[in-house]
Amino acid sequence: MNWYQKFKTAAPLLDIDNKYPKNRNKAIQRLDKYIQENTKKKLDEERKRTYLNHGEYGIAYSIPEGYVEKITSDESEYFAALKIIQLQKENGGILPYVVNVHSIEQIQEEIPSENNQYIPNLYRLILEKVIPINKSQIKFFNSNIYKILDGYDTKEYDRDVNYTDPKINQFVKCMIVLAEKIKQYNVPQYDLKGENIGWRNNELVILDLGALDSMYLENFWKT
Repeated sequence: MNWYQKFKTAAPLLDIDNKYPKNRNKAIQRLDKYIQENTKKKLDEERKRTYLNHGEYGIAYSIPEGYVEKITSDESEYFAALKIIQLQKENGGILPYVVNVHSIEQIQEEIPSENNQYIPNLYRLILEKVIPINKSQIKFFNSNIYKILDGYDTKEYDRDVNYTDPKINQFVKCMIVLAEKIKQYNVPQYDLKGENIGWRNNELVILDLGALDSMYLENFWKT
């Protein structure tokens, strides 16, 4: 039995009450290898989960308490969450532009290399549950967000595109607010795409904390 087979046999994904995607990308395959049996047992005994989505380094679940639970190997996301919790306390509550962080913890420590392979640290983030933007909004966001960030004059949207749907107008305005805030404070974004954006009431927020650099987050909420 090779290294991959050994760890895959010993480390199945967490139990869920729906199904994981049939076509499992590298992210799910990695988590399948990374989660050790004792970690899986502990997490499975805590609560039921519903698979929501996955990214490059983690998997998001819906949990009964009304939050999103994310299991990730992305250290930058962990440190961004730490910073956001600190800023939430300093600012007296939920921050604009990003999901609220309820709690974070390291759930598994790195396992030394074997055959040039390794098992990284794993982290759990309990996050605010917001409504993901829809497919048409994702498409529009991905096509236009970097035009704004790269200096495209947002006033030109009024004459370049005629939005007859009030909902689209609202989305565009909210997207521009988010983008302009990122530009204003030069917050680096590594994975800023529509799939990582959601609605909190009438405000767009970033779902994936790994898309932001924790070193710059304090500036993000300056008035």
